[in-house]
Amino acid sequence: MKKTIAAILILSLTVIFCVGCGTSIGPPDNGGPSTPAVSSPGESAGPDGEDGEGGESELSYVGMIFPMMNQEWWINMADEIKAPLEARGIQVEVASSDDDHAKQLELVENFVSKGVDGLILFPIGASDIGGTLEKCQQQGIRVVVIVNSVDKGYDAMLMTNYADVGASCARMAADWIDETFPDAGPGSVEVGMITITMSPESKLTSETMALVTEFTDKAKIVDSYDLAFNDPPTKAQDSAEMMFGGHPDVKCILVYSSALATGVDEVVLRTPGIDLSRFAIFTNTYSTGIGERIVMSRTNESLIRGVNITGTGSYGYVADALLGALPLDDNKLYYDVVTDITTDNVDDFLSPR
Repeated sequence: MKKTIAAILILSLTVIFCVGCGTSIGPPDNGGPSTPAVSSPGESAGPDGEDGEGGESELSYVGMIFPMMNQEWWINMADEIKAPLEARGIQVEVASSDDDHAKQLELVENFVSKGVDGLILFPIGASDIGGTLEKCQQQGIRVVVIVNSVDKGYDAMLMTNYADVGASCARMAADWIDETFPDAGPGSVEVGMITITMSPESKLTSETMALVTEFTDKAKIVDSYDLAFNDPPTKAQDSAEMMFGGHPDVKCILVYSSALATGVDEVVLRTPGIDLSRFAIFTNTYSTGIGERIVMSRTNESLIRGVNITGTGSYGYVADALLGALPLDDNKLYYDVVTDITTDNVDDFLSPR
């Protein structure tokens, strides 16, 4: 079984790395991805990661483009990136592409016309934007791409091992199943999934979430609903209700994102006949709100019992990448590590860090 899991993860990672940069490579030793080099306000970083002279950054105006800005996770990410840049006196403007590729291109062009000297882009999965980004570089604009990959046109690309993200969710679920149902037979614990497979990255995460059945033979996936990136939590609630309608004995649900997991949590809590002490939800992408729900799960006031986090818990290191202060590999790539967060360690993430 362990060989099967390893083979799936290696194959999955190879697929996503090919999408990102055209070659099959593994996560590099890029100077310790779990502890990015975060610059302090007042320091500056030149384009090669060296301190600039005069204590001021060479950048003055930075544009940031995100797929959407209508949920806590997006807002927190933007704020965490903005803070260290604004502390250096850099003007930062944030825009949303509303998950539309044409609008994404338009926003890039608008920022160029406004005179930005730095651009941070969370692409919506279309790698053909690389040509546009190359034109930005030719005009002296430093380009940082985060989370999703592009084929070219970046000075730094900060990537997540999506296979690790999905496997983290699956692993936490499997551990909980083994602990909660120690005497359960093979395939006797019913599991549901709520996924997103719109992009290669989200598909990889969703596929590796299904490894729960490899991590424990007690688990059996009996139902799955695939949603879209811009679906609200209410869509996840509808999916959970339909899941219970067809499979009332489901004991665990794996949910693609924490934004969707909150809606599922509310459905489970209000569904009659469920033994809350023997039910769990696991998801991806930490936020303070999810951390608080994990704390509440100790008394079954929430059923979200695990989430994962990439990097150190703050996206401030994206600012370091823009300033040239983050160690990259030879392909200008940086890979996050993925950390499991459960009731055992959630207090460390909620406490001041």
